[in-house]
Amino acid sequence: MRAGLLKQKIDIESNATTVDSFGDVVDGWTAYASDVPATVTPLRGVEQDGQGQVNTKMTHKVTIRYSSSVSAVSPKHRIKYGSKYFDILSVINVREGKRMIEIECVEHG
Repeated sequence: MRAGLLKQKIDIESNATTVDSFGDVVDGWTAYASDVPATVTPLRGVEQDGQGQVNTKMTHKVTIRYSSSVSAVSPKHRIKYGSKYFDILSVINVREGKRMIEIECVEHG
């Protein structure tokens, strides 16, 4: 993939547990990799009827360039794209070539 196709910027975040000033344990997210060039492509929306409600989940594919700083991305991480957040479902090292990483994720909100 040519670098010119990676026109969007994403942040990859990892879950972090911290202790606040009162000594309480707080779960949150911290930066893992910032301003990562990417292509964010919507794939499909899925409607689910649960307890009388219809919810729509939008699934996306995020493509980034392979590097040592993002080689350990996994479903334990999440992606922030603008004001949207995506839970990571799977991470694929395309053709095991250490050139491109495809991340399938679902938008939550």
